[in-house]
Amino acid sequence: CLTFDYTDLNAYLLLVLNKIKVDTLKNMDYSPKSDIPKLIKKAQTGDEVPVSFVIKLTNKNPFIKLSESDNLSTVVEILGTGVHRIAIINNDKLTDILSQRRLVKYLWDNARRFPSMEPLLSSSIHSLHIGSPNPIAIYGDQPLIEALTTMHSLKMSSLAVVDRNYHLLGNI
Repeated sequence: CLTFDYTDLNAYLLLVLNKIKVDTLKNMDYSPKSDIPKLIKKAQTGDEVPVSFVIKLTNKNPFIKLSESDNLSTVVEILGTGVHRIAIINNDKLTDILSQRRLVKYLWDNARRFPSMEPLLSSSIHSLHIGSPNPIAIYGDQPLIEALTTMHSLKMSSLAVVDRNYHLLGNI
């Protein structure tokens, strides 16, 4: 089960703008393969293309499904790999979507119920070594297309925007 995310939207925009080439999509898991050039041409001329084509423009983690009876440890392990959302099912029917944001909010709202988490919650980000020592960024005066291309080539869904002195200006 796949999901449509910002990396797909970015790839679609780059495809429409002819900034990524057909050969970069040769490993695309879309059937029939013979339809890919026609769909690319349709996208580039502003015609409608099916979502099933767009969600396969980028390689990504699948939309993982868990049962309502799975435990929190399983959820944290999956979300810790970079997956942003998990489908929760009961008897093969979707009952909920659990996001990283929702899990963090739950843990924050209920931290008092877990006294063993207090030392972790009061630790600095630096001491926990959870930040990235070499953040990927783009200068605010660079063209947007460069940011989108960088995000696509590095398979990233966001990018810091900095000035020439590396002061943070924002985020894409």
